[in-house]
Amino acid sequence: LTPEQDLKVSLSHTENTHRDVFPYLSNNAGTNYFGIPVDFSGYEVNQAVSLQHTTVLSPQWRSVWGAELRKEVLTSPSTFDGRGSVSTDFQRLFGNLEWKPLPAWILNSGVMLEQSELGGKTVSPRLMLNWHVSQGHTLRAGVSTAFRPPSAFEKYAAVRYYDQSGKNPITTVLSSGNVGPEKIESRELGYNLALPARGLSGDVRIFDERITDGIERPRRIDQPSDFVSPNDHLNIQNYRIQGLEHQLQWKPSAPSLLMVTQTWTHISGVEQLRVLKGAARYAMSLTGSYAFNNGYVVSLIHAQSE
Repeated sequence: LTPEQDLKVSLSHTENTHRDVFPYLSNNAGTNYFGIPVDFSGYEVNQAVSLQHTTVLSPQWRSVWGAELRKEVLTSPSTFDGRGSVSTDFQRLFGNLEWKPLPAWILNSGVMLEQSELGGKTVSPRLMLNWHVSQGHTLRAGVSTAFRPPSAFEKYAAVRYYDQSGKNPITTVLSSGNVGPEKIESRELGYNLALPARGLSGDVRIFDERITDGIERPRRIDQPSDFVSPNDHLNIQNYRIQGLEHQLQWKPSAPSLLMVTQTWTHISGVEQLRVLKGAARYAMSLTGSYAFNNGYVVSLIHAQSE
């Protein structure tokens, strides 16, 4: 390739085994269920190949495009009863274009096309404008759309517990498969500080996110049970998340660091407590650290949320 181009190819293979089994020591479901194994174990295999090509077209234009193929196999007989495992293929194609019309202005635009057996086809555009006001001070504004496909559990879960004889199953989760991707529309304003000569750096972000077709777990009414009505997964949530967050770092000397972060979050338009309390209304942290010449680092951290 030419000096203005860069090509990156990645291959990956990961495996993860999780084992979590314990006996059900209760008679709430009936004496014939006492002592049965409750199994949350699973085995996961991920394989991926990706390609990314970067080109400097001119001093004002730069482009990046790429693609990814990924295969995911989840094996958990206790989570996918009757199926045993779920195999999913993912395809992704993306492109980004950067334009610098003036030395102080940078416009980034991009789009991502995704397809999977879990979430179908989606298109996610994004646009971000950066203004370098002066040395070390940058303002930004951006909008984006993203999608989160349902997980294999949300799409295909069938969790059943059988009695001591291996019969009379109690179903707690039974996904109908009638679930699609969540949609997240985001707007943000931000400010970035970078003054290395003074040891100062920081970032402030005001955000407004709208989630539509959010995935929730309602009870199924078409599956009667004497003990519990099973959960399903459906796109029934629509809510809004607004907030402000900032981070400020100061290095008074080369081995020392002081950092403070704060976040204010407000969630509206939702009734379910799980989502409403999904983020603290206020959270903060204070961190101080010092690195000694012998390689040891001492840190003090204070965090709180409400």
